Amino acid sequence: MQTRSTAAITIGRELGWFWRTFSNLAALFPGPLRDWGYDLIARHRYRIFGKYDTCPIPRASDRHKFLDVA
Repeated sequence: MQTRSTAAITIGRELGWFWRTFSNLAALFPGPLRDWGYDLIARHRYRIFGKYDTCPIPRASDRHKFLDVA
């Protein structure tokens, strides 16, 4: 069972049009190939996306994307 890539596809379908389209295309590939790609990105994620020393505070324009648990 390809849980890693399937989870990413499920999440991607809930995001904006770009990620929805990307997720739908990714779902066409066989599970083992998707998981291989997922693992490759996970292994190099800091080189691809960067790394923060601390958690960034979201901008006011992005606050609607977060749950308020207070």
